[in-house]
Amino acid sequence: MIALVYGSRPEAIKLGPVAAELRAAGTAFYTVATGQHSDLLAGTPAEGDLAEGGGAGQGRSASLGVKSEGRLTKWLHDVGAGMARALEPATIVVVQGDTQSALAGALAAHRAGKLLAHVEAGVRSHNQDEPWPEEMIRYNIDQMASYCFAATELAKRNLVDEGKHPSVVAVTGNTVVSALARYSDAKAGTPPSDHLVVTLHRREFWSGRHFFSVLDALCEAARDHAAAKFVWPIHPNIEKRLSQRWLESVPSNFLIVKPFSYRVMASTLASAFGVLTDSGGLVEEAATLGVPSVQLRNVSDRPEAIGAGVSRLCAPTAAGVHEGVSLLTTGAIGRHLEPVYGGVHAAAEVARHLALLREASKFSA
Repeated sequence: MIALVYGSRPEAIKLGPVAAELRAAGTAFYTVATGQHSDLLAGTPAEGDLAEGGGAGQGRSASLGVKSEGRLTKWLHDVGAGMARALEPATIVVVQGDTQSALAGALAAHRAGKLLAHVEAGVRSHNQDEPWPEEMIRYNIDQMASYCFAATELAKRNLVDEGKHPSVVAVTGNTVVSALARYSDAKAGTPPSDHLVVTLHRREFWSGRHFFSVLDALCEAARDHAAAKFVWPIHPNIEKRLSQRWLESVPSNFLIVKPFSYRVMASTLASAFGVLTDSGGLVEEAATLGVPSVQLRNVSDRPEAIGAGVSRLCAPTAAGVHEGVSLLTTGAIGRHLEPVYGGVHAAAEVARHLALLREASKFSA
């Protein structure tokens, strides 16, 4: 039995097409939702592919309902007992990425001696402090994992350099490419419109000393480029830190909106002339759609996009904001398609490997 563990919006988006492929192949599975995100899961595969049954012999999908609140260690404790019970029917536990839900699933699987498969393994910034705790989480999951599904050859190299045997690492491509094809109408190579997408949500941003200066720089940049629209679908962690006084100072071409559904977000991104972000997933989607991106971070964990010439790294400071906006508005970053994160069949490839593992586990049980 295969259990797919998720709790956050990115996990739902990237595991949804894997669930669909498993179901299409008749491979039994069930899902475990931690409750890490709630409202942010609206308009994602959590409402469809991850909520539906997984075929004959499936286990019962579980929802643990433990929201992401307080310290990571406390949350892991709160979710731990429920996770252990939910994973009892599973032989293979699948986690994705570097979220606290992925860590909770990995820890429970490891403690119970179950096979652990990590989707999007090997992503590294090589800086334990940025992003935190994600860099720590993904490294530790990979150390526990029985099988690693890497999106790129660079990610596989990272894993092998850390001691993983090449035989347990498969390069599958990134399942976000499958998600774009399955869940959106976004088309690669869409002609650019007049808007720039902004997303900033990382802990280093909202808890850092440059938070307010970055916000002010975004407003200044919007005023300097009055012909462009700045569209920011804002994360709840950021929204609750914005003062009413600051919101009233935002120029009319700087649109701060509630999070979009996945379909709307993908279409908005596809027609943008660029994206300014600290989200690794958005960088992957932008590269897939041919949209230039600026990573507003000190270090990048998506260097493949930078190497392909479709993304640049700028410091998460006021100066970095102005530099990044200038790069995007002047067309200094090429608008061209770079399949650095693989093709549309990534989810099918992950599902194929999982089915093989499931068959092999029957004979080794």
